[in-house]
Amino acid sequence: MSTFEALVGDLTRDINRVQPKDALQFCANWFQSRLEEQRARTRDVLAQRPHSFSRDLPTDLFVDAPLGAASGVPTPVSPFSHPAPLHRSSRSSLRNSASQSPFGTLNVPGNALLSDNGPPIFQINDRHVAPTSPLSNPHPNPFASFDGSAQPPLNPGDYLHPPNSAVFARRVSVSAETIAVDVESDEPLPVFPKTPDQLRRIKASIANNLIFRDLDEEQETGVLNAMQEKTTAKAEVVIRQGDAGEYFYVVESGLLHCYIRPEPLPPTWATNSRSSQTLSPDEMFLQPGYHPEFGRQVAECTPGTSFGELALMYGHPRAATVLAIEASTLWALDRITFRTIILKAAHRRRTMYEQFLSTVTLLSSLDAPERSKIADALVSRVYVDGEAIVRQGEMGDTFFFVEEGEAIATKTQQDDNGETREIKVGHLKKGDYFGGESDR
Repeated sequence: MSTFEALVGDLTRDINRVQPKDALQFCANWFQSRLEEQRARTRDVLAQRPHSFSRDLPTDLFVDAPLGAASGVPTPVSPFSHPAPLHRSSRSSLRNSASQSPFGTLNVPGNALLSDNGPPIFQINDRHVAPTSPLSNPHPNPFASFDGSAQPPLNPGDYLHPPNSAVFARRVSVSAETIAVDVESDEPLPVFPKTPDQLRRIKASIANNLIFRDLDEEQETGVLNAMQEKTTAKAEVVIRQGDAGEYFYVVESGLLHCYIRPEPLPPTWATNSRSSQTLSPDEMFLQPGYHPEFGRQVAECTPGTSFGELALMYGHPRAATVLAIEASTLWALDRITFRTIILKAAHRRRTMYEQFLSTVTLLSSLDAPERSKIADALVSRVYVDGEAIVRQGEMGDTFFFVEEGEAIATKTQQDDNGETREIKVGHLKKGDYFGGESDR
């Protein structure tokens, strides 16, 4: 059996066993692994016996058996054959491509032909083309697909062309900017004036949003103050599907519709600046719930609703297009401001808690990292004067530290006459603790 037939047989066996989803990538990795293994074995033998490698090195590592060698075994048919024949335009191109391998060539008799230099040329359907790569463009556009008008339609199984942009669209990393929370900055946080009624409506619209649900009073005030008023005209696109998300919006007045266009987006989507303002009314609303450019309507944004909250966490591409159906007023908050407010407020609170916990005698034996873990778990609660924090007889599941102010501990008991009265049993001030097992 020739070396070629043995390789194809091994490859066919491994493909039938693994059943890969990406056959081309599997073949590339398979041959890469075989080449790596062969070179490692060869180098080991050469290093151990540099003067006698011709006797000790297995022959099949540097001399291929002839392709037409009689073996009595029928030649297997490659499962990757295709009606459109793929040929090298010349034998020298095989030598050239091998000589340009990042692994170099072995200076052994079997590789004596690998010496010339020159780019390889492929022949596909009687056309001579050079191999292409999606990495050849120094400024690639991740949203633009390869223009089908510049090249003839691809046949099924034509693996010599780079994949379309849909492949790249599925491989999107999720990340956000780094905020230096431990760096002191004199730059004040943005504050945009609002009426009490506007503040009430904005607060109500974000009350059930997961991102804002656990904000403390300081963080919530900073977020509300930082929201900036924006006005949109009728038929204006507020956010566009596929664009990088930067802002979160709360609808003050007006009406907006959300649309989703099926993937993959057309090649000109990212560079097309055409807005819905250029569409005629008949073209815009051809049928209810559908837009000819932006796709199917999936939601309606009325006053008091919000959209775009994922942009506050990371710069992920927008999942939908939001179009103003009528002139609208929005409150916008950008990601950098939001993360700065949230993270810096959390950092200040954590630093304050760490300093406070260092004064608590119960925790004096803990080191700084252990106190930091407790500080991360603390939740601030505010009680007005005269309000009961815990009551006698209730099931205790919370441990309290007095951060600021004072508290008294009382206990109800019966005197000798059988009368029930409340007596004071403790006075708590900053740094003291109570709750849980400490009350018993």
